[in-house]
Amino acid sequence: WKTAIPKGSNNVTIWTGTWNIGGCRINEDLSPWLLRGLEREGGIVLPDVICIGLQEVVGLTDQKRQCGFAMNAARIDRQCATIYNYTKDNVTKAWRRTVEKCLTKVVMFATEGSSLTTKKKEDEEDTKTPQTDGSSPQDPSSEYCCVVCKQMVGILSLVFVRRKWRKKVTNMRTYHMGTGFMGVGKNKGAIGSWFEINGLRCLFANAHLDSGQAAVEKRNQSLSLILKDFQVRHG
Repeated sequence: WKTAIPKGSNNVTIWTGTWNIGGCRINEDLSPWLLRGLEREGGIVLPDVICIGLQEVVGLTDQKRQCGFAMNAARIDRQCATIYNYTKDNVTKAWRRTVEKCLTKVVMFATEGSSLTTKKKEDEEDTKTPQTDGSSPQDPSSEYCCVVCKQMVGILSLVFVRRKWRKKVTNMRTYHMGTGFMGVGKNKGAIGSWFEINGLRCLFANAHLDSGQAAVEKRNQSLSLILKDFQVRHG
């Protein structure tokens, strides 16, 4: 959890979290995890940006299969690409729904608290502004909107911003870089998410690298390549 203060702009609060799922299907409530660091004296503070980095959202068998499809689908046939995209899209949608459901709970906890440290003026202006998606301003499920939802085999990046900041988000782009099999396999690597919010330039990198003590040097090399590449692209 960090408060970013770009010169000449309002404060932007950012919550980040990372979790290696280990290929398991999570059926439990994620709200306690998302609430970490948000509790303050008198209530819960809702961050303006929530960035979640997940690793191994699919099992090892599926990772190998997806990595093979991602690398070879163009050379094999369309059926491989169809299976790969179907598996990937289902995992992505399932996790996005899970996180959105938990974020709704977090918002409900915050609004039911005795004190919520948000700017009353801004909130009052937001309630006067009609919602284009047909949802009520008081609806907890409409508090956050997803601006990044990107998966590369077992790596998944999700970024949510509060609706009052959505129009302030500009120059949004994502990029994924594989560092796995033969140095390019997408079973390992990172997803980069770039955007600006109210004058603040943000770059979130979600990396999943080789494990084990024997791979320390390779991990460091991969991380160095990823950061250099992302910094060049970020400008």
